[in-house]
Amino acid sequence: MTTTELEVWSRKIVSIALEGRKVEDSRIELKAKWIPADAAAKRLAGHANAARGENIMWIFGVDENNKKLASVDPDELGDWYRSVEKRFDGFAPRLVLDVRFEMSDSALVSLYFDTRHEPPFVVKGETGGYPEYTVPWRVGTATRAANRSQLLSILVPQLAMSELKSETEYNKAVAAGSFGGVFRTDHFCRALAGGVFDSISSDVRDQILTAYAKIDFCNQKTIGYHQFSGNWNAREFLGQETLRVFHETRDAINALSVVLTSESANENTVLDG
Repeated sequence: MTTTELEVWSRKIVSIALEGRKVEDSRIELKAKWIPADAAAKRLAGHANAARGENIMWIFGVDENNKKLASVDPDELGDWYRSVEKRFDGFAPRLVLDVRFEMSDSALVSLYFDTRHEPPFVVKGETGGYPEYTVPWRVGTATRAANRSQLLSILVPQLAMSELKSETEYNKAVAAGSFGGVFRTDHFCRALAGGVFDSISSDVRDQILTAYAKIDFCNQKTIGYHQFSGNWNAREFLGQETLRVFHETRDAINALSVVLTSESANENTVLDG
């Protein structure tokens, strides 16, 4: 997503709202003005938690109920977002893009949040009050505390991806050794059976599936080579073919390791101004 793409998308959504049509996209929230930080934190956390890895967009300056533009001061964005961040226990959804634009002489601001890093998003309660912390969850247009099933839908994929990263590092060590080792696939198989990959980005999912397809094929080749009892020439040919597959698999594992390490490097986005 680029700033230009975000602006084009935002203008399209605003036009739909002004026509009185319902915005049929759970990733999008429209606001007439900057809302108080406490309410914004709960709403943003609930939206991000329910998105389960999908990026979300908030557009300020649109009065959806009255089908008109409200206009906001774009210069208030920096202070507003920093105030919202302070209401979170740990990380807030990362603001990766913001776009300021005008429609019919009204100023609007579109914010694009990354929800993949550090969920679940937890909001602090009032000092001395109860509960001290909540995990909000958006259901339709309402926000309430997450139930057990909703929390597990966030935490189980996180644990599975952590285990997959460890398995990849083990396989990377096997690939760095001499030809003949067998790669592990236990955590991958569990994650695949549990539908974990449905909740991650398509790019990362494709990289994982590609790497493990090569791992599975390489394991079959390696085991077949060790069990082969034919003549020497045939075994020599099989060994060369298996070595070629081993090298291709090693490259795929190294590439996957880079991707998974990048995914787990949760750097905060700093917003200036």
